[in-house]
Amino acid sequence: VIYGTQEVDIVVEVDSDGSFSGSMVLPARVPLNPEMSVTTSVLNVPGLGSSVANSDASVIVDSKAPQALFNIADYPDSSLTILDSDMLGDVTVTVTMVDEIGMMDGPLQVSWVYVRANGPVAGTEATGELTMIIDDDTNDVYQSALDFSPLNDMKIESGDYLWFWITSTDKSGNEIIGSGSDSAPRQVTLRIMEFLGQYTRSVINPSNTPVQGEIISIETFWENPGKREGEFTVGLYELVDGGQWRESLSTASNGVIVLSLPAESSSVYAEFQWESYEPGQPNMYLIVDGDFDNPYQAITGINVQPTPTTEGGGGEDSQMLLLGGVLVVVVLGIAMTMLRGRDSDDYYYEDDDDDYYEDDSWEYEKEKPQQEEESDDEAE
Repeated sequence: VIYGTQEVDIVVEVDSDGSFSGSMVLPARVPLNPEMSVTTSVLNVPGLGSSVANSDASVIVDSKAPQALFNIADYPDSSLTILDSDMLGDVTVTVTMVDEIGMMDGPLQVSWVYVRANGPVAGTEATGELTMIIDDDTNDVYQSALDFSPLNDMKIESGDYLWFWITSTDKSGNEIIGSGSDSAPRQVTLRIMEFLGQYTRSVINPSNTPVQGEIISIETFWENPGKREGEFTVGLYELVDGGQWRESLSTASNGVIVLSLPAESSSVYAEFQWESYEPGQPNMYLIVDGDFDNPYQAITGINVQPTPTTEGGGGEDSQMLLLGGVLVVVVLGIAMTMLRGRDSDDYYYEDDDDDYYEDDSWEYEKEKPQQEEESDDEAE
């Protein structure tokens, strides 16, 4: 072997069947060309025989460690950037291995573990493998679907993430370096994506103390603080004697309500109608998705009142008598007011007469000076 500029050779014995084997120690330095031809020739050929050199074999000196490339440009959905917490069971992963000589034959071996508070979670480390889909000179592409569900059934919490690394080596046994290696695993963000639909409150109209036979409206409000949309089927039922479920008026008439809850929604509205059959406090429940074994939410605070009766002079007749008495008092009050008004008018008329007589006296006083003047003339 011509290793750079240095010739390296060994001599080995040839077996009787013509086979031979041996090992060669190469210099501990990187050659200019990693691939070099190996020349063989036979020494001490017996008789008149001769040997022709053969250079069909070659040796490759691989001194460069492979690197993993998570190609977001070409594989944006499978390059392990963000994983949704509700879809960990089937995640497509694509990794491009960059190496001059190539990786070991077969699938690419990978491992991962869940991390919480900057430390791996015990019992969550797992392994898998990716199949080669592109075999290039220096870039080999591997892709497969992996199940990232935690092995210990841990519940993903906000702040958790994943470490992912490659355990395969190249054909020379070099471990990978850089991102995705055992010493520098790729950090994968976990996004909590759950449907968290839930009941929040209810409003009863027109009152939570209806009279027997009255129809009331129960307005319910729901929310979904999760980041995944979803829906419920909801019905209102009453649990009656004997453990039987009786549909409310609206559920019996229109069926269950399909309640759609968008991601991060609040105050989603659903209304039900119920008729009060008997006095007392009814056992009413919201049943979600038909699960009668686990009633979802009890509707409490309703107390049905008995129908009013007429016994003991009460009831509507008493109310009519009371109303009639009030009307009589009002009429008498108006009549007395009118009479008092008339008396006041007569008083004012008498005052006018007095003024009239006072006017006559005034005229009398005017005539008197004239008579006195006449008497004075006669005296003169």
